[in-house]
Amino acid sequence: DIEDIELHAEKMGNKQIRCSSVDNYQGEECDIIVISLVRSNKYGGIGFLKEEQRVNVLLSRAKHGMFIVGNAATLRSSSKGNHVWKPLLDMFQSQGRIVKSFPTVCQLHPMDGTTYCRTVQEFRTHRPNGGCNRPCSARLECGHACPLMCHPTDQGHLITHKQCTEPC
Repeated sequence: DIEDIELHAEKMGNKQIRCSSVDNYQGEECDIIVISLVRSNKYGGIGFLKEEQRVNVLLSRAKHGMFIVGNAATLRSSSKGNHVWKPLLDMFQSQGRIVKSFPTVCQLHPMDGTTYCRTVQEFRTHRPNGGCNRPCSARLECGHACPLMCHPTDQGHLITHKQCTEPC
């Protein structure tokens, strides 16, 4: 749920992530927005996504970038919302904006290139801790090597150091 995501982001040292429902987002903008439309069912039930005003709010809050994660087939097959989503999805498709994977780049090692992830497991495998598969290799205050894989958050190793269980 939303509170869990914000708490996890704060624990990882990222206070710039905000999670909100569309109803709590009217009148605000952000640089980058990730929109979750993950309803999937054979009946085409899409809840509030059938309401044009709410879809307008969803699609008009990003200043620089927007990622929509969802099931296009469910949105298209909705008897109550396909008049909203079919033209949008057709436009996104014609512009090559619908993809089946999410492009990721390690902030600390961008020269390693882009990895495309389709599943949660692929994110866990290719982007553990939000970085890449390289060992962190930084030295903690206690002198031990950081045991984590590359991680763009907690660069000061404050959280990692607290978790060090090796005798010093």
